[in-house]
Amino acid sequence: MSAGRAGFELFYEQKFAENTDRIMKEAIDLLKAPTIQEEKADIIIGNGHLALQLHESVGHATEADRIFGMEISYAGKTFVKPEMLGKYQYGSPIVNIYSDSTDPNGLGYHPMDDEGVPGKKIDIIRNGVLVDQQTSRHIAHMLGLEPSSNMKGSYADDFPLVRMTNLCIAPGTGSLDDLIKSTQKGYLLDFTKTWSIDDNRNNFQFTTEIGYKIEDGRIVGIVKEPTYYGITKDFWNACDAICGEDEWGYHSTFHCGKGEPGQVMQLSHGIAPARFKNINVSVKS
Repeated sequence: MSAGRAGFELFYEQKFAENTDRIMKEAIDLLKAPTIQEEKADIIIGNGHLALQLHESVGHATEADRIFGMEISYAGKTFVKPEMLGKYQYGSPIVNIYSDSTDPNGLGYHPMDDEGVPGKKIDIIRNGVLVDQQTSRHIAHMLGLEPSSNMKGSYADDFPLVRMTNLCIAPGTGSLDDLIKSTQKGYLLDFTKTWSIDDNRNNFQFTTEIGYKIEDGRIVGIVKEPTYYGITKDFWNACDAICGEDEWGYHSTFHCGKGEPGQVMQLSHGIAPARFKNINVSVKS
């Protein structure tokens, strides 16, 4: 389900009535569906779940207060180091990720952050290379960067923290159908079920509700509870295709937690389905 800053028209865009029969059939079929048997496979990740993958393994990892130990008490470390900026190959060359608080279509829109920095669009990862961070005025100065307009408090009496706004993957080319057709063997995964990631935002495991098995460019069946895991750098460097603008859309959350006392934030992720090669999909009991 996509979501952003809009009115009730978003509800109609989900096409619940048109998809009801399909969802009911899939829910029943999943009761007897097999699990993935391969150790590794190519996976295409749909918009809804890829938004969470982006949020956890890029979004939180590039909140620069974590570099300096300011958020350790709330799952708040990061593997990112200052010397990585401008050098670290975070993802493959087609991966471009940016923070954009200027787009009113996303829940992360604001004309100015709580330190008076005007809303900005900045590249975080450009052509796969880590080039910037989400910062406050103070932390930007410590890193030799310009402040990114990411300092926000949930309410007026909350201490502002470095928070995601609209964190997005730039679209590539082609449709999801095209991407499936170009996949000889693999799985299309979507709809998050469970997930975990370490405090450094480096080692993760995700499980989705359903996987669609692909053979010779066609969906030939479903699998239940597909689980994949990996290391952040290896995973994003395995990205070899991202769908185009027609598949791109915002997926949002109303309850990103951070800080002690805890604060929640509303934000969005702009996403298009993407394919990742040779990912570990074996389920360990």
